[in-house]
Amino acid sequence: MAKKQKLKIEEEYEFTLIGISSHVKDYKICSAFNNELDFNFVRIDDLEIHSPNSENNPSFCTFFFENEENHTKYYLISNKSENGYLIPEDKNSDYFLIIYGPFEDSEITSLISEIKAVDNVITAYETDVNKLKSKQVFLLL
Repeated sequence: MAKKQKLKIEEEYEFTLIGISSHVKDYKICSAFNNELDFNFVRIDDLEIHSPNSENNPSFCTFFFENEENHTKYYLISNKSENGYLIPEDKNSDYFLIIYGPFEDSEITSLISEIKAVDNVITAYETDVNKLKSKQVFLLL
């Protein structure tokens, strides 16, 4: 009898994730980031999470900015929708800033400080993606 072998594939999450708490609407926080941090976020299609067990698939407002000069892509995505949370285990974050590209730890620390200084931002902090149960949703971006 042939022995069964299992292939375990682990996804790699090669981005930086910053949780942001703010009680203002997504377009206001996006506008503040564009004005105060020199981003150029634009709204793109909402991120929809399809679940076979649910009739109400949540969708999350998503904004995108690419800095071609630094070879960096940024996504600003809402953590809350009418039908639930994108990352239910982090209900303290109203938004997530996802950064793809070359970033040094000192640059992340500096960016977090700049985000905290933006009007209407309560706090911002780096989140370890690998500790999140719902991390697979970020692969949809």
